[in-house]
Amino acid sequence: MEPEDIEQLQKDIKQIKDIVTRDHHMMGVLYRYHRWSRAYALLKILVIAGIVLGAYYYIEPLIAPAVNVYDKVTNNPLLNASSSASGIMKYFK
Repeated sequence: MEPEDIEQLQKDIKQIKDIVTRDHHMMGVLYRYHRWSRAYALLKILVIAGIVLGAYYYIEPLIAPAVNVYDKVTNNPLLNASSSASGIMKYFK
């Protein structure tokens, strides 16, 4: 090989080394971004779950009486769907 070829190869190797160094740095930046992105996604899920559970904790005492009334109405034999006609109509005869 001639000296000019060797010098050109050394320049090419230096350019490749610079490119690899830049790419390695950029990959590190992307990896950190991805890690923080996952952390923020987890934080969002935890905040939303906390809001839902907190809302249930405060709203449940207001809903419980309505559910009890609904259970009483649906378990009423006079209003039961299977015997609705015979159950109600016997009181009007």
